[in-house]
Amino acid sequence: MLDPSWYQGREQTFVKHFFLERYLERVAYVTLAGGAWSEFAYVDAFSGPWRSGDENFRDTSVFIALTKLEAVRQGLQKAGRDVTFRALFVERDQSAFQYLRRLVARFPNSGAITICGEFQDHIKEARRFINNAFSLIFVDPTGWSVDLNALQPLLRLRGEVIINFMYNDINRHLLENPQASVRASFDPIFGGLSWRSEIEQRIAGGEDREAAILGVFCNRLRAAGSFEYVTSTRVMQPLVERTYFYLVYATRHWKGVEEFRSVEEKAVEAQESVRVDAKLDAREERSRMRDLFPDETPPGWTPDLHDRRKRSLDAARKRLRELSAKKKEFGAFEAFGCMLEQPLVFPADARTLLLEAREAKWVTFDLTPRQKKPAPNTVVTSLISDGSR
Repeated sequence: MLDPSWYQGREQTFVKHFFLERYLERVAYVTLAGGAWSEFAYVDAFSGPWRSGDENFRDTSVFIALTKLEAVRQGLQKAGRDVTFRALFVERDQSAFQYLRRLVARFPNSGAITICGEFQDHIKEARRFINNAFSLIFVDPTGWSVDLNALQPLLRLRGEVIINFMYNDINRHLLENPQASVRASFDPIFGGLSWRSEIEQRIAGGEDREAAILGVFCNRLRAAGSFEYVTSTRVMQPLVERTYFYLVYATRHWKGVEEFRSVEEKAVEAQESVRVDAKLDAREERSRMRDLFPDETPPGWTPDLHDRRKRSLDAARKRLRELSAKKKEFGAFEAFGCMLEQPLVFPADARTLLLEAREAKWVTFDLTPRQKKPAPNTVVTSLISDGSR
């Protein structure tokens, strides 16, 4: 269990690690428990460790990953599943790499290896390391030092990827910086040229700047890896109402999106809690005393979050309508997948929205006497007329 006190002054990292810890556990269990896969490979492209607030490095992505993978292995072993885990950690900084090696050595049964160097220079080695295993690739750079084209051989494997899209850094320089060299430095993260015109077209079409930038990156990632689903979750700056970064997630299976959203539902609450504490700490630092009756909103959903969720639910309804207009018949899992690509739309929401669509006569489907909501394998029939389809 992560301790927020380890992350004082870097609460955004707590949220990132909260998400990683829970999603890695879920994807490993779900992938291996069913029996379709017996090997799982985890790859951390920019490992660090950096700025640990705990003497045992428990607040680093390396420790979190190795601890969770071992816990999953033991759990599956008790259930009679013989599975193989392995992990690859790559770090370019020599000083950080020495810490990395010592940390990995504390997990002798992890099947983990370390490489010192630029990740993009070791793509072939990472490809061989993953081999035929299901993979989760975690790309957490400083700034925007990600090259989608270089990553493509890994993105095309049978697995998933989470990329830290450093929006705060990118946004400061993306469109306004007059230096040609700075503008050109964004070509790799967007996988090539013409990204600027795509962003400007989205803005001209009514999207706000942030949504346009993120949308172009997600589309480029989708194309680079031939992913069925690409989505994200927003991580805020601790003290102000602005985005710090997005964890952008790509998968080929609707179940992955469902698990991602389940984790997001918990992470939203955790994020708001640590941000409230950070604001109280900052106020105490300024005034040199702690408020006995702080007027800060208690941890929970802020008005901005409620507004974002409402917009996402509206977008999910629109997506369901579009799917119903496109297909005469489809599995409920298809509807779940397309709706759950929307941030802040959670698994229970997707089922409720499908029930709403049946009430509105968009679709029809049968439920057994014991069923209250559609299952993934429920067959959904569109009632939208052929002229509208």
